[in-house]
Amino acid sequence: MNARPRSWRAPLAVLIVSLFSGAVLKVVDGYTAARAGMAAEQHLLRDLRQVLPPGYDNDVLKEAVQFTDPDYFGGREKLAIYPARRAGVLIGAALAITSAPGYNAPLRLMIGVEAEGRLHAVRVLEQHETAGLGANVDPRHSDWLARFSGRSLSDPPPERWSVRPDGGEFDALSGATITSRAVTNALHQGLALYAAHRDEIASPPR
Repeated sequence: MNARPRSWRAPLAVLIVSLFSGAVLKVVDGYTAARAGMAAEQHLLRDLRQVLPPGYDNDVLKEAVQFTDPDYFGGREKLAIYPARRAGVLIGAALAITSAPGYNAPLRLMIGVEAEGRLHAVRVLEQHETAGLGANVDPRHSDWLARFSGRSLSDPPPERWSVRPDGGEFDALSGATITSRAVTNALHQGLALYAAHRDEIASPPR
């Protein structure tokens, strides 16, 4: 008895379905990635608005400057500084920095600096400190960070830019000296990074 010839239609159908499924997945993945990118951008803009001086009219994301600095993790970590301008004039900038380890882990901070180098505001982006102690660094739990607003590299002088247990000017959070030290030192470093790279953002891009 002769074997029936094998149909070519079934393998072709499987191939077509596979190709179509792959194309659909690629479109869905691209759409999901685009949505995730848009969400991340919106979160970044929200953080920037909370720390930058008000009244800027430029596209702070488009004008961001990427850089490294040997004094920041030995130049191994890339930073971004976001300039804020009004009518083309620099009124401030923001940058996200990582502190030295607190009690549990390093903290991520977004700092806003006024054009002349005074700290405008700080937002805690990420922290894993102990609830009721180091976690109080977050402005949702205390106003401790507010005491740094208006301070600069020279106010207080460098030898006083630390917490009181280290001979400095700033009170530490109650029961959280290690966290307070890490954040205070990070804010001073953020101001120094802004001062060192201010010329790179002073003029709007052409």
